[in-house]
Amino acid sequence: MKVIFLDIEGVLVLDKSNEPHEDYAHPFDKECVAILNELLDETGAEIVITSSWKKMLDLKRLTFIFNWNGVTCSPHDITFDFNNREKEITDYVQRMKINDFVILDDMDLTVFPKNFVKCNSTLGLKESDKKEQALNALKSKFSKIS
Repeated sequence: MKVIFLDIEGVLVLDKSNEPHEDYAHPFDKECVAILNELLDETGAEIVITSSWKKMLDLKRLTFIFNWNGVTCSPHDITFDFNNREKEITDYVQRMKINDFVILDDMDLTVFPKNFVKCNSTLGLKESDKKEQALNALKSKFSKIS
């Protein structure tokens, strides 16, 4: 199974977004969604949510939000909450025996450097080379820094 470990804020929801916030849904940047959909279509990867949104929203609610925003693949799972994203991803990779994955986040994460794509929080996935970096990461075997 190929996995996209996905943060939401700074990847799909941008800091400078002027879109209105709905009470029942959270608008994602349409260009970022289009790029995510291309990644999903080209790789067949599953989405695993790493975002802090998992603390407030369950998988059913996240699925609704992703569908409402036009993401072609609903979130498959969420990582456990250890209040440390690197530990959460490491736990998931080891527990689920995942070898092919990419981490999309605007935080600095160093645990799997070959699999990490850092997004600028005001551009998210629409930053020029992010799609290509994500595709390359999905082709790499994971490499954890000891």
